Amino acid sequence: LFPWSFTSVNHIWGGAFSGIDETELWKAMVRDWAGVAIFGRMGGIIITSVIPGRLAKRVMFTHSTATDQPVSAVGWAFRKSNPFTPLALFACSRSLYILDARTCELLSVLVGHGGRITSIAVHPSRPHLICTTSRDFTGRIYDLHKSPSEGTDGNPPWNPTSPEPGWRAINKTNRGGGPHGLHATEPEGYSPGPLPAFGRCVSVLLGNRPGGHCESVLSAAFHPTLPVIATSGLDRAVKIWHLRLPGAEDSLSLFREFTPLLSTSALHTAGVLSVSWLDEDTLISHSMPAFWSYDCTKQKPGEIKIWKWLSKGRFFPSNLPWIQGRMRGTASDYEESASFQILSAVQLTEPPLSPSLRTFNHHTLGPAVCVSLARRIRILGVRDLARLDMYVRKIDSGSATEELDKLAAELDDSHIASDEDDDYAEDTEKKAEDHDDNRWHPGYGCRSDDVLGSHRDTLHAIDVGFGGRVVVGIDTAGAAWIWYERAAS
Repeated sequence: LFPWSFTSVNHIWGGAFSGIDETELWKAMVRDWAGVAIFGRMGGIIITSVIPGRLAKRVMFTHSTATDQPVSAVGWAFRKSNPFTPLALFACSRSLYILDARTCELLSVLVGHGGRITSIAVHPSRPHLICTTSRDFTGRIYDLHKSPSEGTDGNPPWNPTSPEPGWRAINKTNRGGGPHGLHATEPEGYSPGPLPAFGRCVSVLLGNRPGGHCESVLSAAFHPTLPVIATSGLDRAVKIWHLRLPGAEDSLSLFREFTPLLSTSALHTAGVLSVSWLDEDTLISHSMPAFWSYDCTKQKPGEIKIWKWLSKGRFFPSNLPWIQGRMRGTASDYEESASFQILSAVQLTEPPLSPSLRTFNHHTLGPAVCVSLARRIRILGVRDLARLDMYVRKIDSGSATEELDKLAAELDDSHIASDEDDDYAEDTEKKAEDHDDNRWHPGYGCRSDDVLGSHRDTLHAIDVGFGGRVVVGIDTAGAAWIWYERAAS
């Protein structure tokens, strides 16, 4: 779902577009795109609104060279040169595709990963910064304001000094390529249209180094205010890295990070599916079930944990400005850190099949999480996380701003299934079977005080919008399910 709101203009790029005229243009753009979602399909995406009556015409794009590859991640971004035209991102295999969301024109294709891309994270206040995680054990930070590298420019020299007398120094550019966190010899990106391509990898979070991930990286989350990014992976580890970016004087540099500020595998007993920031130093992560027997017949349920990063004040003192260009943790930070405190831990009664747990600011519950439990979705306030078996409480309609109230008013009861309809599940199954091949069918839902869902197929991915008023889910059969919140009567 489109993630920005009317007030986002005040903090994006430090409020550079918060003038009166720019604010009105931003609000007009948000009115057009609020409630619009990107759905991945084989080799392409569908951009459409999840609110009935808005953007009724779907915009579809399929790349000719990736028709047999499923889309593994999607996202939204902006460039400062055109801040009122959103960009649609999607990952297919090892490539990142960037489109103009209005016209679905392919603007740029970026490569560099050595394995399938697993997630896309976009910086909340600098939306030109993107992090892609991959099965090649790395994360790559892209800057959409820069042009792609044309080869090995920006790579450090290979063997810059002679280690022993008699050895000849080879002061040539290193051509190690992507597996070593370097630019490859071929161009990093291309544009199929007349405009030049954009997007350049400026930093690589290396794997298999002293503090890197040793398995596939599954999730990443930018800190909202500090230059750090959190990642999680299949190796049970959660890591917090310093986000080092090149300045204007070293625009060709490629930074390689391998010693995070925190690295621990003591939080979870199985692969960590997602990690998100709740506050300046508070995070939430959730894991898959852990198998305990050799034949995988016994398993420990997955867990949701809220925890605090205790070293934040050491790296970023609250009473001092942080001006250090490069930060590296010590061995006690990046090998197996104990600099965290678990605030809450909850076992999931069912396996979490969604690749990400969504955190958001609910319009009445405050900080909340939306988690997929097999064939159900539950929304809980963070304060109620210890009672995972409870239903989500009844919610009164309302929002923080008048503009959101107007948009939320479009979610009326005419598009929501009745709770007294005993044939509701059978009807939705029949409509799903009769739908076209894309199987996108909005308008099925239930009241906000009920458990969401009842599906033939398990949910694979979820997202939340409008402060919890809209929940979107994708099941394993490729169908999109959409629920609208009904105001409490």
